[in-house]
Amino acid sequence: MVKVALNLTANELQIFLKELDQHINEIERCVVELEQVSDHKTQIEQLFRSFHTIKGNAGIAEYHLLKNLAHEVENVLSKFRASGNSIPPSISDLILKSSDLIKVLRNHLDNDKVDINEDEVNLLVATIKDSLSALNSAPHKKQNEPQSITPLHKEVADNKRLTLEVYLSSKEMLPAVRLFQIVHALDQENIKFTSTPTVEDIQNANITLPLIIHFPAIPTNFDKFMKNMMQIDGLTAVKKIYPLPEAPKKTEPQKEEIKKEDESTKALASQKSSSAQTPTQVAQEEMQEVQINIKKLDSLITLLGEILIDRNKIFQNIIELEEKYTLDPQIAELLDLISHLGKITYNLQTELLNVRTIPLSNIIEKYPRLIRDLAKNLGKKVRLEIVGQHVELDRMILKYLNDMMIHLIRNAIDHGIEAPDERLSSGKKEIGLIKIEAFQKHNKANFVISDDGKGIDPKIIKKIIKEKNLVDSDTLESLTNSDLIKYIFHPGFSTKSEISDISGRGVGMDVVQNTIQKLGGQITVESEVGKGSKFRVALPLTLAIVHGLVSVTDSRTFIIPISYVDEVVRCAGSDLKVLNKKNHIVLREKVIPLVSLKQVLYQKEVNLKTLKKIFVVIVNYNDQQTGIVVDKLIGEEEIVIKNIDVASDKYYIIHSATIMGTGDIGLILDIGSLLDFVTLKKDKLEEQAKPIIGSPL
Repeated sequence: MVKVALNLTANELQIFLKELDQHINEIERCVVELEQVSDHKTQIEQLFRSFHTIKGNAGIAEYHLLKNLAHEVENVLSKFRASGNSIPPSISDLILKSSDLIKVLRNHLDNDKVDINEDEVNLLVATIKDSLSALNSAPHKKQNEPQSITPLHKEVADNKRLTLEVYLSSKEMLPAVRLFQIVHALDQENIKFTSTPTVEDIQNANITLPLIIHFPAIPTNFDKFMKNMMQIDGLTAVKKIYPLPEAPKKTEPQKEEIKKEDESTKALASQKSSSAQTPTQVAQEEMQEVQINIKKLDSLITLLGEILIDRNKIFQNIIELEEKYTLDPQIAELLDLISHLGKITYNLQTELLNVRTIPLSNIIEKYPRLIRDLAKNLGKKVRLEIVGQHVELDRMILKYLNDMMIHLIRNAIDHGIEAPDERLSSGKKEIGLIKIEAFQKHNKANFVISDDGKGIDPKIIKKIIKEKNLVDSDTLESLTNSDLIKYIFHPGFSTKSEISDISGRGVGMDVVQNTIQKLGGQITVESEVGKGSKFRVALPLTLAIVHGLVSVTDSRTFIIPISYVDEVVRCAGSDLKVLNKKNHIVLREKVIPLVSLKQVLYQKEVNLKTLKKIFVVIVNYNDQQTGIVVDKLIGEEEIVIKNIDVASDKYYIIHSATIMGTGDIGLILDIGSLLDFVTLKKDKLEEQAKPIIGSPL
């Protein structure tokens, strides 16, 4: 086992790891693209740049195993970069093996319990060297002649002196590393130079900006160096300065030449950025962005929750005082103050939750490699299309979403996408498509995961339901195709006859659905035989605070998340219709089934037909409306979620809890589980309904 100690401070290490993660993701994305395009030039350039940067960073950090591995891959890529040839699958596999090993080397820095097998690294390095030797010895024809590079110094003589001023971004967190990469590139090209700061100062991280490089003469390989340098991360401008001749005669043509030279210098400096910033400007820009400890942020949100609870309590007390002292002007003033406080806390809540959100791209950028490996394992060809990867979500939701997405992708590749020959015979393209779309709508994050595979066959579903005796024959015959497809979410259900490493164990889709419901979301599925499947997922944007409709049933407070609520209806028992021995309400010529919350949670028989006043909350779950009957409606509130242990099946209808303004505990309902409990699990009603509210919280 190898123990690695780097020449980096704790802060520098975090920056080193963050940048390494970015390059690993970029490497895997490029390799996947290599296998889907005919012209590899762009991908080869990006791969070369990533491995070159990894090598440079590892060198300055004195991480020799990583540096050597990246260097050998860089050598191989350099060969293809120079020749213009496409990268064969064998080399793509080597690059991905290198990426996997780099992950291990990286994870060891985060957790020293992750073992590093030095022999494995050395073996891969040797394999890469052998592949490079084979490439060098094998004659090959150039597929694409590289374009000629226009010399940057064509307007001056080869023996003329030159000075470069190199500027870095003010946001660059490893300036010494960047400067070292530049001087290291000069050493690699055997170019003579002097610099300010010196090479020794750069190695000791004693630097000043900009980096000034003096060349006694312009080298023949100067263009190659410039091209490599411009690929280094963090550069914003490069100014080229040619010293004027001694005692110049200021003739008109010479003035014109100097003017052109000045314009040329400005143009080069603006290749990556505008002119350099002053130290004051740099400091001001850097102060605009700070790193936030996620634990501190969570603590702030917890404190905000306490403020919201106290705000609701104060508001409740003011309402009670208003009833006692109706004409007191101070009560009106207090109401205005609490209203203003509500606006401030709402804005504070919005800003804090926005800080805690993370772009969807943080998890999606790893999927192309996942799809590539799974498809290759199954002998299939699949490409991924992503829309809306900049949608932002609460980091906790993103954590759960990643597992769900991966499962849906694995199912799509294994169950949905056909083999290439099967697709061609059915008139489809050889390469299957998996598409992920993300967007925000109605204060929810919405995702659509679709494929153009063979779809879900309701006939096969029906056959499996019958074999497993999941429902009686009469019920089975009454199920529509849409109802049958929903059985893929039934525990233990699978259409796979064989168990594989990818799927077929009958575990997964029910877990996906349950997790989404626990997050306060919904999942629906659409499918057409021969054309593909489409899963729609809707999730809240945050788990910290929920906008809820407060109701009372049997003297206990329940909150229905407003994201499920379509409308609220008040009616009489005489307005109800009985169909199949169940109560329904007719709303705008639409028949909607009713569920009595008292009957479900307390197992108390309620004859709704005899009531003169009934409060019905119309909720929408999986595109189907249901009316939930409650005893009393209080109104809408911003609810601070207090998680409770709901792991037991007894409590799965309760999502979480909160403290109300009155000081009472309010229970937040899991609408999906509640309706599933009533419709799909009615046989367990007698066994489980009573204990759900049986013990006080």
